[in-house]
Amino acid sequence: MTVLANIADYQTWTEGQGSLALQLAFVAQLPQRKRYSDFWEACSCLLIPGPHFEKYLCFALLCYISVAFSPQRIYLSASHTAFRTPRLLLTQQLPSFTVYSQEETECLVWMWLVLIDAWRATEVVNSETTTNLSRQFAELFPSYCSWPTKEDVLKQFFFTDAILAATKSSFIASEEQDASRAVAK
Repeated sequence: MTVLANIADYQTWTEGQGSLALQLAFVAQLPQRKRYSDFWEACSCLLIPGPHFEKYLCFALLCYISVAFSPQRIYLSASHTAFRTPRLLLTQQLPSFTVYSQEETECLVWMWLVLIDAWRATEVVNSETTTNLSRQFAELFPSYCSWPTKEDVLKQFFFTDAILAATKSSFIASEEQDASRAVAK
């Protein structure tokens, strides 16, 4: 909950705040609000072995925070704890994870979109990993493959204009690629 609260506070506070100085001022206040010494202490679910919805949500939030608020995406690859590890674990475990309610499904779709964007942030747009994850997403969630549906899901949860734009351009590029392959056959 602390992670969610800090993300929500930051995102709400920075909406309409164009100044980098104002955003840095908010971030400078975070140590005073710090209640835990590390992620594992703040989110004990991260220590639960095996598949776990809350654990995956925390991993997705760590990826989201890294991509959304990193001053430059080139720094993401160097961040093992907060970015690369959660991204790798989601990549390995999310494809086999299932949920049963509509609300959980939409949250899981959001996690997938964040995961795909996390790979896109440090690699070329249509890297092998991004392409494979996008293909798996389409197989698992065929009813969430249209752009308006993806956009609706992103807007129900955390998103930034940059993530929305990147997801949309990737979706359009993927659709164009699929159309070219179909014509070539």
